[in-house]
Amino acid sequence: MNKAINGKYVFNTNNYVNEDTIGVIKSTVFDKNSIIFPKVGMAIFTEKKRILSRAMCVDNNVMALSIINNDVLHYEFLYELFDKYIKLKNFSSTANPPSIQTDKLLEYKIPVPPIKIQQKIIEEIDIVEKNENYNIKSIELLKTSILQENYFSFETERIEKIAVMLQRGKSAKYGTSDIQIIKSGQARGYNDFDFSKKYYVSDSFVS
Repeated sequence: MNKAINGKYVFNTNNYVNEDTIGVIKSTVFDKNSIIFPKVGMAIFTEKKRILSRAMCVDNNVMALSIINNDVLHYEFLYELFDKYIKLKNFSSTANPPSIQTDKLLEYKIPVPPIKIQQKIIEEIDIVEKNENYNIKSIELLKTSILQENYFSFETERIEKIAVMLQRGKSAKYGTSDIQIIKSGQARGYNDFDFSKKYYVSDSFVS
């Protein structure tokens, strides 16, 4: 799920199995267009959802949903609902590590409009996403152009002389100080963080 090549769809994985191995490990093969997401640990709070580009197996840390009837529910419509409106953290247990409460998730009700309306919604979202991607690329090119125009006009300096790099943070005690902790589970994909819930260190840790 985390490979850079994988966006909305899972195209590439770290591991592959053959039919003999599937029989030995007794793994379930999920159909193409199934929707997968993390079900154990802090990965739940990354809110990552992906669509399988082909039939695949998943490990014990991942859950998959497969459409029962494609004439009733379109997989991309279900994906968009999960991606935009259904938050995995709302179905997470309070255990350590947390896990998705399957019964609670499966009992959740979603709107199911006629399949033609679902397809229309998908088409409209696709147009918006294409425009969004085009605009993002245009902005990145513009930012790069601005940097390039000015980058080589000044003297250079070694990074070690102007910045300090800490390769590992210090384990902190949680509390109510004004210094925020960024947890690894708050990383969403490669370019974003989820700060909907914030954590702070204790006053004693600061002092």
